[in-house]
Amino acid sequence: MTLAAIAAIFYVIAALLAFRNREIDDGMALRIAPASAVIGCVCHIVYAIQIFWIGNGVDLAIVPLAMLVTVSAALITVAEHLYKPTRATPIVVVAYPLIAFLLLVAGVFHRGSLHPSELSPGLTLHVIVSVASYSILAYAACQAALLIWLDTAIRKHKFNAFLRIFPPLESAEGTLFNALWTGLALLTVANATGFLFFWGELFTHPSHLHVVVTFAAWLIYALLMLGHVLRGWRGKLTTKLSLSAFAVLLFGYFGTKLITDGLLT
Repeated sequence: MTLAAIAAIFYVIAALLAFRNREIDDGMALRIAPASAVIGCVCHIVYAIQIFWIGNGVDLAIVPLAMLVTVSAALITVAEHLYKPTRATPIVVVAYPLIAFLLLVAGVFHRGSLHPSELSPGLTLHVIVSVASYSILAYAACQAALLIWLDTAIRKHKFNAFLRIFPPLESAEGTLFNALWTGLALLTVANATGFLFFWGELFTHPSHLHVVVTFAAWLIYALLMLGHVLRGWRGKLTTKLSLSAFAVLLFGYFGTKLITDGLLT
């Protein structure tokens, strides 16, 4: 059994125990769930490092970078799970199984890279900040999706077990905006380093077009936060804009990577 599968199993166990604790107030589940998540996260980190650093360079293909993003998102989720397990339950129940699924997909389809890349100091900074921003904004996207579902369920009076584990709506929305502010700040640095270090290659080498698309995502996030500050935007408008911006952000690297790899091939 690979590290990816082991990590996925522990993440799923953590999600099930977290849900069980909120349903029946099980003290044992409350203690075991974060511990299971930590074990899963450690295996996840080791697996991500193994497939990212190869030979004399790094693998900048889709799966290794996706694993770096998911492991960073997992660290954020696990940290909140340890700090405030009750408030974190909704995001834990959604994020852990999703991360587990992506781990299993990576374990099945990743076959390594034959062309490792050397990391220059500029590229290293850009990759680190980009991964951090993608991870936090992925966390924010999960929060936004949950808020949309919660709002719809309340309007339709569809109360169920999952709805009962939610914290107050204002608290969940506050968590979303905290993640968006942090993610936007890191995305600003990522875009700045991208333009700074790859300006001469942006329009001559197709593999760097993701910087341009990522800037479009930054504009949507910036508009969202500006509207929140100046006009008090919140609710469905902010959650939908947040998800739209994250969709553009995902396409900014993973979509353009698929396209440019096909063109270069």
